[in-house]
Amino acid sequence: MSAREALIAELREHALVIGDVVLTSGSARRPYYIDAKRAILLPRASPRCELLAARRRDWGATRSAA
Repeated sequence: MSAREALIAELREHALVIGDVVLTSGSARRPYYIDAKRAILLPRASPRCELLAARRRDWGATRSAA
C-alpha cells in the first residue's frame, strides 16, 4: 500500500464523521466532517503527515477557528 493509500484509509477509518455535525462555531451544521487530527495523531500516521500537509494547499483546505 502506498503512503497515499494508507493516508486515505486512515482518514476514512478515523477522521470521517458522518451525521449531523455542529461546527465549533456553534452556528453551522454539516452532514459530515473530516477531523484529520483523529488520523494524523496516531503514532503510525506520522510518516504520512507530510503527505497530507503537502496536499492541503492543493485542496484549498481550511481549518475551523477555535
